[in-house]
Amino acid sequence: MKDDKSTIPNIGDFFYSSPDLLSVFGKDGELIQVNPAWHEMLGWDFDQLRGVPFTDFVHPDDVQATADEFRLVIEGPEETRRGFVNRQRCRDGTYRTISWSTLRKDGWICSTGQDVTDRLEIQTKLNQSTAVTEAMFEAAADSIVIIDRDLIIIESSPESEQIYGYPERGRRGRTGLNIIDERDRPFVEAALRKTFEIDEVTTVSFRAQHADGHEITLETRGRALRNLDGSPARAVFITRDVTAAAQTQEALAENLAKLRAIIDTAVDAIVVIDREGTILEVSPASEAMYGIPESLRRGHSALEFVHYNDQAVVLAAIRRIFDEGRATTARFRVRHDDGHWVTVESRGQALDNGGEPPIAAVVITRDISESVALEHALEIARSEAERHDHAKSEFMSRMSHELRTPLNSVIGFSQLLQMESNDPDVLRMLGHINNSGQHLLNLINEILDISRIESGRVIVTLRAVTLDDLIRDCVGIITLQASQRGLDVEVGDITDALVRADQQRLRQVLLNLLSNAIKYNRPQGRVTVSTEIVEDTVRISVRDTGLGISPEMFERLFIPFDRLNVESTGIEGTGLGLALSKNLTEAMGGTLSFDSTPGKGSVFTIQLPIFKAQ
Repeated sequence: MKDDKSTIPNIGDFFYSSPDLLSVFGKDGELIQVNPAWHEMLGWDFDQLRGVPFTDFVHPDDVQATADEFRLVIEGPEETRRGFVNRQRCRDGTYRTISWSTLRKDGWICSTGQDVTDRLEIQTKLNQSTAVTEAMFEAAADSIVIIDRDLIIIESSPESEQIYGYPERGRRGRTGLNIIDERDRPFVEAALRKTFEIDEVTTVSFRAQHADGHEITLETRGRALRNLDGSPARAVFITRDVTAAAQTQEALAENLAKLRAIIDTAVDAIVVIDREGTILEVSPASEAMYGIPESLRRGHSALEFVHYNDQAVVLAAIRRIFDEGRATTARFRVRHDDGHWVTVESRGQALDNGGEPPIAAVVITRDISESVALEHALEIARSEAERHDHAKSEFMSRMSHELRTPLNSVIGFSQLLQMESNDPDVLRMLGHINNSGQHLLNLINEILDISRIESGRVIVTLRAVTLDDLIRDCVGIITLQASQRGLDVEVGDITDALVRADQQRLRQVLLNLLSNAIKYNRPQGRVTVSTEIVEDTVRISVRDTGLGISPEMFERLFIPFDRLNVESTGIEGTGLGLALSKNLTEAMGGTLSFDSTPGKGSVFTIQLPIFKAQ
């Protein structure tokens, strides 16, 4: 049978009816012919493509690769090149992804382009989905397990080993029921099997045994994976270790019970308010404070019970609690149901809301009406005491001036008369006048110093003081008084360190201590002055060999005008010297202490800081 060529279809019919992009190029890249698919697929007619470089219709990012591919077709062997992909611009400005097959034959270049845009998009999404699934499977903080209908583990995530303690691969091909506590195994198995029967998420909590033997509490959520025909073939379960949460929940329940007990028994009123100040919860104690049943306060604004003049204070406190998140204390007045006003002090703290702005706060309120009344009374008493103290200081200052002026005249005139008289009796009487005047003047000065110290008006000038010179000067002044009583005054070891003190006031204290050591010493006794360095201070000790002080008198030693029952001994004194010395020493930043043994004597110690140059 002869071939009837007249029955062979025209090749042009295939060219023009092909759904793929068909095109013919010359070696120079000139487009010779395209099929209608260019219009149907990309929107271009042949007249629009003719004479235009083919790269003008290629995505800018693909131009270089397309030019390189065209060069390989021109310069390479005459064979079909497949699989080159680029993006072609459509007439509407969009792009389609085309996979090309190209052949150079007899100087012509024929190419076929297949639109793979949708296929690549699907493949890309599939790849992305697979990558995401694998990443989630690997990185999940919870255990992910896939089981079949027989409850056999097909796949498990790496976290499963962390939760259960068993190697991930060692669990594949085995049932997941064997690690479940026997008490929970029946209902867990029923829940797993039910997952294959329903198209819903199954949730179940149970106890299991870790590989090391300790008990854990788990929560799992699962859903069946269905085939294309809708039949369930596998199920995926995500399991989380909730042991700590279960323990926390138990502890929370216990704490809530304790909290409820605290709220019910608290003496102070406890309320919970929201950001607007609305009362959400209230303790029974509030009824006693406000006279209103707790049930009638819920849902009401806390400001309803606050004094009008104090509402701004309460509003500001609420803003600080919620906006600044810090504990806040406020004092204000609230109205009791019987009409009287109660002064209260409230302290509020916002409740933690997991990093979000707080929506509630706990406020604990205490009735301080009595305390406020007491404070007011104390303030009045303090003001009155300050007024009396000021009046006393003024009186002492004026009296000392009024007394010293005529007293100085008496002393002065007695001394003038002593200079002019030779009569022994007259001189003896003038001596009494002069001594009494000096004693009275010293008393006035000491009283004035005590008054100044008590009112905080004593002035001390602290500077470097050389102890050696000061002590020897004081001993020289007191020597005559000591020799008149047959006493020896000795100077022991004296440090060359400088102390920080007021030289005039320190001299006054030392002379007072030396004078007391002489006055209250025994005949033929001894007074010793010495110093020692103790860390950053210097101790100045004045030791005597007198009768000492009995322990029951220790607490009275520094009380002004208290002479410890020696008034009947005939020893002169006012009882102000030690009190004044102690106050002056403390004003200089030091201390004055003593130690005494009855029958053996006493030692008084001044302790002052060593002077350090700045």
